[in-house]
Amino acid sequence: MTPRQILYVVLGTFALTVFVLTLDHPKTRVLFSSWESLRFDNPFKAYHILKKLDIFEITSSEEYKSPTYGAHYWGLKVDNGYCEKHRTYFVENPNMVYEGNFFTDYGKTHQVRTMAVPENGKDLHPVIGFSMPKANRKIYYYNLKPETSMIFTNTETFTKRIIGKQFSCLTQTSNHIPGHDLLDKKELVYGGLMDYSKQYAHRPGCFNLQKFAPKTWFLGNQEECLDFFSKLNGSTKGEEAISYYRKVTNPQAEGTKVFPVTFEDEAKLKKTFKDGEKCGKVMTDNIIQQAVARPLLFEGSKFDIRAFMLVASTNPLMAYYRDGYLTRSLYKYSMTYKDPGVNLAHTEMAKKVLEFAEKSKKYSVEDLRKIKKRSYAGYKQLQDYLRKEGVTVDAYWLDNYLRPQIQKAMIHLLRMSQERFLKKSSIYELYAVDFMLDQDLNLWFIDANSMPVLQGWTSDIIEFNNRMLGDTFEIVSGLLKSRAKRIVKYINGLCANDEFGADVDGIRVYDLERRREEFKKLTSNYFEKEYEPKVGGGNGFVKIVDENYAGRERYIRGDEENGIEIFEPRCF
Repeated sequence: MTPRQILYVVLGTFALTVFVLTLDHPKTRVLFSSWESLRFDNPFKAYHILKKLDIFEITSSEEYKSPTYGAHYWGLKVDNGYCEKHRTYFVENPNMVYEGNFFTDYGKTHQVRTMAVPENGKDLHPVIGFSMPKANRKIYYYNLKPETSMIFTNTETFTKRIIGKQFSCLTQTSNHIPGHDLLDKKELVYGGLMDYSKQYAHRPGCFNLQKFAPKTWFLGNQEECLDFFSKLNGSTKGEEAISYYRKVTNPQAEGTKVFPVTFEDEAKLKKTFKDGEKCGKVMTDNIIQQAVARPLLFEGSKFDIRAFMLVASTNPLMAYYRDGYLTRSLYKYSMTYKDPGVNLAHTEMAKKVLEFAEKSKKYSVEDLRKIKKRSYAGYKQLQDYLRKEGVTVDAYWLDNYLRPQIQKAMIHLLRMSQERFLKKSSIYELYAVDFMLDQDLNLWFIDANSMPVLQGWTSDIIEFNNRMLGDTFEIVSGLLKSRAKRIVKYINGLCANDEFGADVDGIRVYDLERRREEFKKLTSNYFEKEYEPKVGGGNGFVKIVDENYAGRERYIRGDEENGIEIFEPRCF
């Protein structure tokens, strides 16, 4: 070989090595997750056939329109023809589903925008979002680009735009599920659980609300308000113990979400509601939640267990569990102490305290590092601590107890709320679900949040959020790519078999109603084998519900071949 030929071989080998390493890098796992190329054999015919099969069903989305429908939303135009434009683009460029083309409204300095989106695709609308000038938000100027495939927003887009017409088309995927309020809204979730518990009235071993979640009252509901004040007025306390927490369902009203109810707060509540006489007359968005008795402490501090639940599909229901982390109160716990930093352990509290500590400049770098380290812990740290203290001797307590208990609780929450979910293949939801343990290691559900804090306050949380969002995008994009592959294969098959004829608007599909039924089935969500995520391996989520299966097989941990039932047969 000549020196020049040797040089070409070396350079070619180097380039190939770099390319392969790039494919394996997490930054490109959505963008280059498949070698397969999708192509319509006849894009013109495919467009007209797809237009006949992909029908917008007005009843399935109009009912979820909010009073803010059509309002100014990040300057985006209200485009009733958007999904038509997206369909045109998809037919001409079906490989768009591999490209991870994002629309997001997070601020330009937010971790979602600076890390998660760039590491999993492309930000097609960088000027749109919380950081844009307010004047630009109130004009109908920007178009949602038709090549968009991934929609991940902090706000609920479906309250302002119509799914299947103006965004979230069949070959897109968007977060936030219309109808998720029964699980997401704190004023509704306990009532939903009360209704759900009735089906287990004679099977308390399967579900017992009194052992599942602390008693909760929405003060805006007259009946619940009266019940709370009858309990409050009849109680006596010898010391100022914290028995209740007040939660604000509209947190913008008071800057934080949760407040310990002290004697002073009780007095204010009694005065405002006149010992219950004004229940039903006072407009309020407050709820009261009973404190968990004898909470388990971690090195003397209260803590919450945050886990994550991904509802990857509602058509059919598919859901996943993921380990989260512990958020710890910043001071030693005392049931009589008023400071929220003692009694509360949720993420907003930790974030606000840490931000205040940094801005005050009263702490050294080392002190701030210790404060941050104290606010967060991993599940493994909890297991090690409980074994050290003799609370458990099980070296596999997480696998044998905690994770199965959280997964069972999530299944109950889904069974309670899923009937309200809009059944659509293009939507999903990522929930943060918070729990507590008492000293007997009983697990208590506290609340669920469909818009969790995804901005890390420690390097560990930043890294965790990034991995979790990457895992989320891998799963939902896998379902998107599976749908797209089936659509292309089906329509190419119709074209190959001449299952169409001429019509005034281009193409007439033979036996149209049967074809539409077939299309509905193939565009429901299930994975093609090559797009199924490596759960329990590279992907940190574990499947807990898949209603592509029947009976007990719907409720599994792990993959289909090695799934483990986590629901007893008698609990169905």
